[in-house]
Amino acid sequence: MTAAYDSLLSAYVSYASEDSDAAGSVLDTLDTSLLSKNGKKSYIFLSESIMTEYLENTYELANKSYNRSKLTEAKEYYGRIIALDESYDDGNALYNLAQCHRKLREYEEAYEYYKKVAELFPDTSLADNAAVYMRQLEPLL
Repeated sequence: MTAAYDSLLSAYVSYASEDSDAAGSVLDTLDTSLLSKNGKKSYIFLSESIMTEYLENTYELANKSYNRSKLTEAKEYYGRIIALDESYDDGNALYNLAQCHRKLREYEEAYEYYKKVAELFPDTSLADNAAVYMRQLEPLL
């Protein structure tokens, strides 16, 4: 329990220092079930204050890594994003995470993420593309 409050305090110090990336990284790993009611209020305040900027910065890093074929790095960044918001950028973060897994030959994970894209964003080009990849992956599972 003390570790959760240490993390919350660390996130606040980063937030006060205008380092939303550091604050977001800490909040991303914080187990909120260990916080009291007031601790959860503080967590929500910090989250709402920094998450937009944190998600934008992390998405930019993810896309840069993806475009440079640093797929393991990109996968980590996209994973952080969808852990907080599966629908980020209208599903593109989730779709790109599936793409990373597929390109890294992690076919089961890729399939599951493509399936989520198809479920969460039906009647979109992302869902259509995800369905194509799912059919291609089925024989490999």
